[in-house]
Amino acid sequence: MSSEREFHIALDARFLREKYSGIGAHIKGLLTGFSKVELPSSLKFTIFGPPFAQRFLPKKENFQFLECSTPPLRLKEHWEIPRLLRDRNIFLFHVPHFNAPFFWRGKLIVTIHDLTPLRFPQQYSPAARAYFQIMVRRASRRAEAVFAVSRFTAQSLIEMGIPGEKIRVIYNGVEPPPEAPPERERTFLEKYNLRDYLLYCGNVRFHKDVALLVRLIRELQKSFPSLKLVIAGAVDPDYQEFQLELSKTDPELVLLLGYVSPEELSILYKNALLFLFPSLSEGFGLPPLEAMSYGLPVVASNCTSLPEVLGDAALLLPPDNLDAWGEGVKSLLLNSSSRQTLKEKGLQRWKMFSWENTARSILKEYERLK
Repeated sequence: MSSEREFHIALDARFLREKYSGIGAHIKGLLTGFSKVELPSSLKFTIFGPPFAQRFLPKKENFQFLECSTPPLRLKEHWEIPRLLRDRNIFLFHVPHFNAPFFWRGKLIVTIHDLTPLRFPQQYSPAARAYFQIMVRRASRRAEAVFAVSRFTAQSLIEMGIPGEKIRVIYNGVEPPPEAPPERERTFLEKYNLRDYLLYCGNVRFHKDVALLVRLIRELQKSFPSLKLVIAGAVDPDYQEFQLELSKTDPELVLLLGYVSPEELSILYKNALLFLFPSLSEGFGLPPLEAMSYGLPVVASNCTSLPEVLGDAALLLPPDNLDAWGEGVKSLLLNSSSRQTLKEKGLQRWKMFSWENTARSILKEYERLK
C-alpha cells in the first residue's frame, strides 16, 4: 500500500461479544492478526461493535473504535449501520458475515463462513432460511470480493451461483486459548471431578451431531467404566435428538458445562484423553485445531471442510456412523502410540493456520481494491 492517500476501512465487530464463538472468534482473530503485521500510515480502520470488542482493538494509530448498540442479524441494521458510517469517509466496508447492510452504497467485501441454513434447513424457520439465502446471494453479488474460509465453502458458493472469480479462499487462523494458572486448573478439575474424559466443545446443534457422542459414551462405558463425556458449549433447546439421547443415559456419564471461558477451555483441552468432533457440516472447524495446539489427539468427521483443514493430523471417520466411531475411538484409547502419533501431527498441523497470515492475505485484497 504505497499510496499516501488515506485508505479508510470499516470492519463490523458486532459479533465480538462477551460470550463469543464462531464469527466472534473470527473477528477477534482478525484483530489479533492486524496487530502483528506492519500497516502503512495511510491505512485507517474504523472498528465498530459493542464496548467489549474494544479491548481487542490493536494498539496502533491506524485503528479507531466506534461503539455500536445495534445487534447483528436485525432488520434495523440495514439502515442504522449505513447511517452510523455516514460522513466518515469510508472507502471500503468489510462485513465478516453474510448480513451486509442493504442500504450501504460504497465498496463492500463480505466473508462467508458456511451455508449451514441451506444444508440443514430443519434447524431454521422458513423465513430465516429465505432471508439467509437472499442476503448471501445479494451480498456476494454486490461485493467487490467474497472471502471464503475454506475451499469447501468456496465451492458451495459457486454451486449457489456466486461467480468464482469473485471468491478468495482465505483460511482462518488459530489462536490457542490462554493457559489457566495451576491453582485455577486444579480447582476446576476438582470441582467437576474430571479424570478420564472425552471432550467436545462448540455449539450443540443438529448439524454438529453431538447426539452421536452420547450414544458413543454409552457403548464405550461398557469397556471403560471410568470414562466420561464432557460437552462445553451452548445447547440448542430445539435439538430434540440430543435431549432424547441424554434421557436414555446415566447422568454420571455426560457433563454439560455450557459456555466456558477461554482459560477453562484450555484446562479441558490440556487434560482430556481425546477431542471428538462429529460435525456433519463445517465451513472451517476451529475447535479441532485449538485442541491440536494443546497436544490433544483429535477424532473428527471425514466430510465437508474437515479433511481439508485437518489433513492426516486427525483420525477422520464417517459421519453419523456409530460403529465406525466406536471402533476408532476404542482403538485410540487402547493404543498410546497411535495417540502419540496424532498428538505430534496435530502440534505441527495447527501451526499452518495463523491469524498473521490471514491478516496479510486480507490486506493484499484491500490493496487490490484501492
